[in-house]
Amino acid sequence: MKYFISRRCGDKHTDYQTEDMLRKLVEGHFCILKVGPWLTYAYREALLSLEAMEVELLGADDPNLSRLSEILEKTMINEPKYWEPYYHGDDKQKAFKRKYSFSDRVRYYWPVKDIEEAKKRLFNNLSEIEIPLSLLSQYMPAQFYQVCKGSIKANPTDLVHSHINTVTGIYSRACGLSD
Repeated sequence: MKYFISRRCGDKHTDYQTEDMLRKLVEGHFCILKVGPWLTYAYREALLSLEAMEVELLGADDPNLSRLSEILEKTMINEPKYWEPYYHGDDKQKAFKRKYSFSDRVRYYWPVKDIEEAKKRLFNNLSEIEIPLSLLSQYMPAQFYQVCKGSIKANPTDLVHSHINTVTGIYSRACGLSD
């Protein structure tokens, strides 16, 4: 049973397992597959990809930009209780971890009013513009193929759900629930 504690991208955690490792956990009758941080991390990935497309389409100086990542960072700095005990290093390292850490402490900030408003602005901005396939290919390649196949639309909601479903699909296949 030593495979139950495997390595995740160089760390000693049980999050972010490969599909094969999750399958082994299921076959070994491991009761709980931890999905939390990976799903919220996928959510963050999708939103920041959408924000990158928003900047490309509207221009970096557009006053109507959502500025989601900027507002998120400012909120996290002003309210450090959810990340400060977990992220160590100099200011540059902590800034990187706030945005990209696999432990995804960002997940505690999504309900904050300013962040929710920025997310709504992002979705509104991208709903009013047709996202070019070339930009979609650059920032969300898996979703690009799904849009091309016609299985999803190139709108913010479908793109975010699809990105998260990529992770849930790994768990579903590992549990033998889908192909």
